[in-house]
Amino acid sequence: MPRDPLHRLLVVNLLSGAAIGVLFVIGLLWMDAYGLRALISRDPEGLVALIALLSGSIITASSVVAGSAIMLNRKSRDDDDDRGGGPGIEDLVPIKIRARR
Repeated sequence: MPRDPLHRLLVVNLLSGAAIGVLFVIGLLWMDAYGLRALISRDPEGLVALIALLSGSIITASSVVAGSAIMLNRKSRDDDDDRGGGPGIEDLVPIKIRARR
């Protein structure tokens, strides 16, 4: 595990996103959604299709999880530098917007 907090954050979230992607594909195949399991098992090149489905799901889920972890990362209140962070969830204030016809 990397010692740098940013790298550790990325590695942990990329691995958890990869696990989510794999579980998603397992769920799709288990439920045989749209006949996907039957289609992959009957095709002579079904392994290629499974690898493509797995890799796309893993890349997408890992990117979403790691990106949201970075975007939601807050700097601590006692940190004096002005880089990064941004408002936290509790700092946001809703505003009213009028809709026109």
